[in-house]
Amino acid sequence: MDRLNGWLSLIANIGVIAGVLFVGFEIQQNTDQMQAEVAQGIMSSLREQSNPVRESIEISEMYYNVVFGGQKPSDPERYQVTRILPGYFRVYEEAYLHHQQGRLEDAYWNALAEQFGLALSMPVIIQYWEEESSVGGFNPNFVIFGNSLIQ
Repeated sequence: MDRLNGWLSLIANIGVIAGVLFVGFEIQQNTDQMQAEVAQGIMSSLREQSNPVRESIEISEMYYNVVFGGQKPSDPERYQVTRILPGYFRVYEEAYLHHQQGRLEDAYWNALAEQFGLALSMPVIIQYWEEESSVGGFNPNFVIFGNSLIQ
C-alpha cells in the first residue's frame, strides 16, 4: 500500500509540475501576443498621424519646408504644423508608457526612441516640443525623457 501511495504521490507531483509549466507557457504566449498588439497599435497610430502629410501635396511640401528645410512658417503653416506634431508626440508618449509598463518590447521601443530623438534634433520640432510639453498635458516622466533627448 505504501508503495502504491508513493507512486500516486509521484504521479501527482509530476502533474503539478506539468501544470505549472503549462501555465508559464500560456502566460508567455499572452505576453508575446499583448506586446505584438501594442506594437501594431503604435504603428497604426503613427500611420494615422502621417495621413495629412501623405495625402496632401500642399501639406507635404509645407511640412517638409518648415520641418526639414528650416523655412520660417507663415501663420497658416504654423497652425498646420501645430496640428500635426502634437499627435506624433502623443504616439511617442503612448509607446513610452507602454514600454515602462512592460507592454512594449525593448527592441521596438529603442527604435522608436531613436526616431523620437532624431525628430527632437530639429530646431523647429524642439520649439514645438518645448511649447507642447510646457503646458502639462504629457506624463511628467515622458517630458523628462523627451527633454533628455534634446542636445
